[in-house]
Amino acid sequence: MKIGNAIPDVYPSTQKLPANQTIELTAIPRDGYRFTGWSGDSAVEAVTISVTMTCPKNLYAQFAPIKYRLLTIVSPVDGGEIILKPPQPQDGYEFGTEVTITSRPAQGFVFKEWTGTDLSTTGKSASYVATSGKSITAVFIEKSSNMWGWVWGGIGVIVVGVLLYIFAFKKR
Repeated sequence: MKIGNAIPDVYPSTQKLPANQTIELTAIPRDGYRFTGWSGDSAVEAVTISVTMTCPKNLYAQFAPIKYRLLTIVSPVDGGEIILKPPQPQDGYEFGTEVTITSRPAQGFVFKEWTGTDLSTTGKSASYVATSGKSITAVFIEKSSNMWGWVWGGIGVIVVGVLLYIFAFKKR
């Protein structure tokens, strides 16, 4: 809060002012907070107010934490899920909240990378500190089906079948 041109060192601040003097009060939020209005002997929403000291007055600047949303996207949609700890509140995370973001691939998929943010990791977990709204995407890819394994496996079954057939007829 600013009283005239001075910013008090201690909060709450008690100031003795001469009677009938008009002062200007300005609400100055700390990082991560927003001003919501004045209460006490004045219920005004303006950041700066002028008050004439005709009698003792109690004035309180009200502040609320700023909240940020973390938008999470999974690509492809059926590739897996993103787990947030702590879970995101309906109205977003309060300024400074640290969130652990973890990818969990669906069956048949593997986690590839995070995109759309300043996350500089391909690890399945990352951290986000709520200082602004973000949008993150967890990119998953399908596990490669080993076509040659199927082919060689199929050929092995055929070879074993032929050998059994041959041996079965040789014994007759």
